[in-house]
Amino acid sequence: ALEDNPLNRFSMAEDEEFLSTMHSMEKDGLLEDIIVTPSDTEGRYRIISGHRRVHASRKLGRATVPCKIRHYDSKLSELRALMGANVHRRSLSPFDMARQLETLREVLSESGQLPEGTKEQAELMAAQSDLSRATVERYLDLLNLDETMTGWAERGEMTMTDAYEMARRKNVHLQAAVEE
Repeated sequence: ALEDNPLNRFSMAEDEEFLSTMHSMEKDGLLEDIIVTPSDTEGRYRIISGHRRVHASRKLGRATVPCKIRHYDSKLSELRALMGANVHRRSLSPFDMARQLETLREVLSESGQLPEGTKEQAELMAAQSDLSRATVERYLDLLNLDETMTGWAERGEMTMTDAYEMARRKNVHLQAAVEE
């Protein structure tokens, strides 16, 4: 009865950390309950915390996992809980965080809470995500990279320092030249 949360933009890659989690679950079971919230569909629940653990459980052939049900009074509070559960993951990529912050910006906009100015937006998003304004701005800058450069950075073919530099608004025009 569990559904992936459409607000979740974090990677579900079956990387080394995922395989380690799966091995640990196989050996010791699930050590922490999955956090869920009632879905719009009767009898179903959206995952807040535990997407990767649920995915690993399914791969291990398990039909059930222990869950704690939480209720959130708004889409924003649900998203904040989802982000809070993931921000401290060891393998969280800067691109995962950038995409998740983009989702936060969309939710704030939908609810009429997003200010006009970029600096004000970053300050509000920082307060909502427990990050600094500069960190939020730096992550959001990564969304300025085109697909090619994003791919290079995610695959380690470009350093993150170079990716951040190419993503800065004042340097976006250089992307085509760098690709050539």
